[in-house]
Amino acid sequence: DDQDFQECGANACLNPINGQWSAWSPFAACTATCDGGTRLRSRTCTNPEPADGGDECTGSDTDFDECGISPCLNPVDGQWSDWSPFSACSASCDGGEKMRTRSCAAPAPSDGGMDCTGRAQETKTCNADVPCKGEWSSWSSWSVCRKPQPLNLGCTGSRARVRTCSTAPNTCGPDVDGEQKSKCFLDKCRQLYGVDHPDHPDFPGAGADHKNEHEHEY
Repeated sequence: DDQDFQECGANACLNPINGQWSAWSPFAACTATCDGGTRLRSRTCTNPEPADGGDECTGSDTDFDECGISPCLNPVDGQWSDWSPFSACSASCDGGEKMRTRSCAAPAPSDGGMDCTGRAQETKTCNADVPCKGEWSSWSSWSVCRKPQPLNLGCTGSRARVRTCSTAPNTCGPDVDGEQKSKCFLDKCRQLYGVDHPDHPDFPGAGADHKNEHEHEY
Protein backbone atom coordinates (compact mmCIF):
# COMPACT_ATOMS: atom_id res chain seq x y z
CA ASP A 1 0.00 0.00 0.00
CA ASP A 2 1.55 3.28 -1.13
CA GLN A 3 -0.58 5.50 1.36
CA ASP A 4 0.16 6.12 5.01
CA PHE A 5 -2.32 7.70 7.45
CA GLN A 6 -1.43 9.46 10.68
CA GLU A 7 -3.92 10.54 13.31
CA CYS A 8 -4.21 14.35 13.86
CA GLY A 9 -6.59 17.00 15.27
CA ALA A 10 -7.10 14.94 18.31
CA ASN A 11 -7.69 18.09 20.49
CA ALA A 12 -11.28 18.80 21.35
CA CYS A 13 -12.91 21.58 19.39
CA LEU A 14 -13.25 24.77 21.53
CA ASN A 15 -16.05 27.38 21.64
CA PRO A 16 -14.37 30.60 22.90
CA ILE A 17 -16.47 32.68 25.34
CA ASN A 18 -15.58 36.35 25.85
CA GLY A 19 -15.82 37.76 29.36
CA GLN A 20 -18.54 40.30 30.31
CA TRP A 21 -18.73 42.65 33.27
CA SER A 22 -21.10 42.11 36.18
CA ALA A 23 -23.28 44.97 37.40
CA TRP A 24 -21.58 47.67 39.49
CA SER A 25 -21.68 47.16 43.23
CA PRO A 26 -23.26 49.91 45.42
CA PHE A 27 -20.93 52.78 46.29
CA ALA A 28 -19.01 52.37 49.52
CA ALA A 29 -19.17 55.01 52.25
CA CYS A 30 -17.59 58.36 51.48
CA THR A 31 -14.08 58.86 52.80
CA ALA A 32 -15.08 62.30 54.25
CA THR A 33 -18.29 63.95 55.43
CA CYS A 34 -17.29 67.47 54.35
CA ASP A 35 -14.66 69.41 52.39
CA GLY A 36 -14.57 66.65 49.71
CA GLY A 37 -13.98 62.93 49.68
CA THR A 38 -14.36 59.89 47.37
CA ARG A 39 -16.40 56.75 47.28
CA LEU A 40 -15.69 53.50 45.43
CA ARG A 41 -17.68 50.88 43.58
CA SER A 42 -16.48 47.76 41.76
CA ARG A 43 -17.44 45.11 39.24
CA THR A 44 -16.11 41.71 38.15
CA CYS A 45 -15.54 40.07 34.77
CA THR A 46 -17.85 37.21 35.63
CA ASN A 47 -20.98 37.70 33.57
CA PRO A 48 -19.72 35.40 32.09
CA GLU A 49 -16.09 34.78 32.76
CA PRO A 50 -13.91 34.39 29.66
CA ALA A 51 -13.58 30.72 28.67
CA ASP A 52 -12.01 28.56 25.98
CA GLY A 53 -9.70 31.31 24.88
CA GLY A 54 -12.30 34.06 25.01
CA ASP A 55 -11.30 37.67 25.60
CA GLU A 56 -10.97 39.26 28.98
CA CYS A 57 -13.26 42.19 29.84
CA THR A 58 -11.97 45.59 28.82
CA GLY A 59 -12.05 48.63 31.07
CA SER A 60 -11.57 49.19 34.79
CA ASP A 61 -13.08 47.07 37.46
CA THR A 62 -13.32 50.06 39.84
CA ASP A 63 -15.05 53.45 39.70
CA PHE A 64 -14.56 56.52 41.94
CA ASP A 65 -17.02 59.34 42.59
CA GLU A 66 -16.66 62.63 44.47
CA CYS A 67 -18.70 62.98 47.67
CA GLY A 68 -18.91 65.01 50.89
CA ILE A 69 -18.28 68.21 48.96
CA SER A 70 -20.11 70.51 51.44
CA PRO A 71 -17.73 72.73 53.42
CA CYS A 72 -16.98 71.55 56.93
CA LEU A 73 -18.88 73.60 59.55
CA ASN A 74 -17.77 74.89 62.93
CA PRO A 75 -20.95 74.83 65.07
CA VAL A 76 -21.32 77.87 67.36
CA ASP A 77 -23.81 77.63 70.23
CA GLY A 78 -25.92 80.70 70.93
CA GLN A 79 -25.39 82.78 74.06
CA TRP A 80 -27.71 85.29 75.74
CA SER A 81 -27.06 89.00 75.59
CA ASP A 82 -27.24 91.06 78.79
CA TRP A 83 -30.71 91.87 80.10
CA SER A 84 -32.12 95.19 78.94
CA PRO A 85 -33.15 97.75 81.60
CA PHE A 86 -36.66 97.23 82.97
CA SER A 87 -39.41 99.11 81.18
CA ALA A 88 -41.54 101.70 82.95
CA CYS A 89 -44.16 100.24 85.29
CA SER A 90 -47.53 99.72 83.63
CA ALA A 91 -49.29 101.37 86.59
CA SER A 92 -48.23 104.14 88.94
CA CYS A 93 -50.15 102.69 91.91
CA ASP A 94 -51.97 99.60 93.17
CA GLY A 95 -49.52 97.32 91.33
CA GLY A 96 -48.44 96.97 87.73
CA GLU A 97 -45.80 95.12 85.71
CA LYS A 98 -42.42 96.01 84.31
CA MET A 99 -40.53 93.97 81.73
CA ARG A 100 -37.01 93.40 80.48
CA THR A 101 -35.73 91.35 77.54
CA ARG A 102 -32.61 89.72 76.20
CA SER A 103 -31.70 88.15 72.86
CA CYS A 104 -29.84 85.00 71.79
CA ALA A 105 -27.27 87.00 69.87
CA ALA A 106 -24.01 87.07 71.84
CA PRO A 107 -23.28 85.18 69.65
CA ALA A 108 -26.27 83.91 67.69
CA PRO A 109 -26.24 80.14 66.97
CA SER A 110 -24.65 79.25 63.62
CA ASP A 111 -23.54 76.25 61.58
CA GLY A 112 -25.86 73.94 63.47
CA GLY A 113 -25.03 75.27 66.94
CA MET A 114 -27.53 75.06 69.80
CA ASP A 115 -30.13 77.74 70.52
CA CYS A 116 -30.08 79.51 73.88
CA THR A 117 -32.11 77.90 76.65
CA GLY A 118 -34.27 79.88 79.06
CA ARG A 119 -36.55 82.90 78.76
CA ALA A 120 -36.04 85.88 76.49
CA GLN A 121 -38.44 87.99 78.57
CA GLU A 122 -38.91 88.59 82.30
CA THR A 123 -41.68 90.48 84.12
CA LYS A 124 -41.87 91.74 87.68
CA THR A 125 -44.58 93.34 89.81
CA CYS A 126 -44.04 97.01 90.56
CA ASN A 127 -45.69 99.81 92.57
CA ALA A 128 -47.73 97.24 94.47
CA ASP A 129 -47.09 99.11 97.72
CA VAL A 130 -48.21 102.47 96.32
CA PRO A 131 -51.97 102.93 96.87
CA CYS A 132 -53.82 104.83 94.21
CA LYS A 133 -55.18 108.18 95.38
CA GLY A 134 -58.69 108.89 94.22
CA GLU A 135 -60.01 112.17 92.88
CA TRP A 136 -63.17 113.88 94.00
CA SER A 137 -65.84 114.77 91.51
CA SER A 138 -67.32 118.27 91.51
CA TRP A 139 -69.80 119.02 94.25
CA SER A 140 -73.43 118.43 93.41
CA SER A 141 -75.93 121.26 93.69
CA TRP A 142 -77.18 122.07 97.19
CA SER A 143 -80.28 120.22 98.22
CA VAL A 144 -83.50 122.05 99.06
CA CYS A 145 -83.31 123.90 102.37
CA ARG A 146 -85.31 121.99 104.97
CA LYS A 147 -86.05 122.27 108.66
CA PRO A 148 -83.92 119.85 110.66
CA GLN A 149 -86.93 119.31 112.95
CA PRO A 150 -90.50 119.77 111.67
CA LEU A 151 -91.54 121.54 114.92
CA ASN A 152 -88.64 123.98 114.79
CA LEU A 153 -90.22 127.46 114.58
CA GLY A 154 -87.13 129.32 113.38
CA CYS A 155 -86.20 130.14 109.75
CA THR A 156 -82.87 128.32 109.77
CA GLY A 157 -82.83 125.00 107.92
CA SER A 158 -80.26 122.55 106.70
CA ARG A 159 -79.06 121.60 103.24
CA ALA A 160 -76.45 119.20 101.85
CA ARG A 161 -74.38 118.52 98.78
CA VAL A 162 -72.29 115.50 97.84
CA ARG A 163 -69.35 114.47 95.69
CA THR A 164 -68.00 111.05 94.76
CA CYS A 165 -64.51 109.59 94.83
CA SER A 166 -63.18 107.99 91.67
CA THR A 167 -61.92 105.00 93.70
CA ALA A 168 -62.62 104.06 97.30
CA PRO A 169 -63.75 107.08 99.37
CA ASN A 170 -60.92 106.73 101.88
CA THR A 171 -58.34 107.32 99.14
CA CYS A 172 -59.60 110.83 98.33
CA GLY A 173 -58.86 112.59 101.59
CA PRO A 174 -60.47 113.31 104.92
CA ASP A 175 -64.05 113.72 103.63
CA VAL A 176 -64.70 110.02 103.63
CA ASP A 177 -68.42 110.26 102.91
CA GLY A 178 -68.00 113.11 100.42
CA GLU A 179 -70.88 115.09 101.97
CA GLN A 180 -71.13 118.71 103.12
CA LYS A 181 -73.91 120.23 105.17
CA SER A 182 -74.66 123.85 105.96
CA LYS A 183 -77.34 126.00 107.52
CA CYS A 184 -79.67 127.82 105.17
CA PHE A 185 -82.57 130.28 105.20
CA LEU A 186 -85.92 128.62 104.56
CA ASP A 187 -87.70 129.63 101.35
CA LYS A 188 -90.97 130.40 103.12
CA CYS A 189 -89.15 132.81 105.42
CA ARG A 190 -87.53 134.52 102.45
CA GLN A 191 -90.98 135.01 100.96
CA LEU A 192 -92.45 136.34 104.22
CA TYR A 193 -89.58 138.41 105.61
CA GLY A 194 -87.02 138.95 102.89
CA VAL A 195 -83.84 139.98 104.71
CA ASP A 196 -85.81 141.35 107.69
CA HIS A 197 -85.33 138.29 109.84
CA PRO A 198 -82.55 137.63 112.33
CA ASP A 199 -81.79 134.24 110.74
CA HIS A 200 -81.14 135.76 107.30
CA PRO A 201 -77.39 136.11 106.66
CA ASP A 202 -77.84 139.69 105.39
CA PHE A 203 -79.83 140.81 108.41
CA PRO A 204 -78.13 143.87 109.93
CA GLY A 205 -75.70 142.74 112.59
CA ALA A 206 -75.36 139.12 111.32
CA GLY A 207 -71.88 137.79 112.04
CA ALA A 208 -69.33 136.98 109.34
CA ASP A 209 -69.39 133.30 110.26
CA HIS A 210 -73.12 133.26 109.87
CA LYS A 211 -72.88 134.84 106.41
CA ASN A 212 -70.20 132.39 105.25
CA GLU A 213 -72.44 129.49 106.12
CA HIS A 214 -75.02 130.78 103.65
CA GLU A 215 -72.91 132.23 100.89
CA HIS A 216 -73.84 129.41 98.51
CA GLU A 217 -77.51 130.04 98.95
CA TYR A 218 -77.59 133.68 97.81
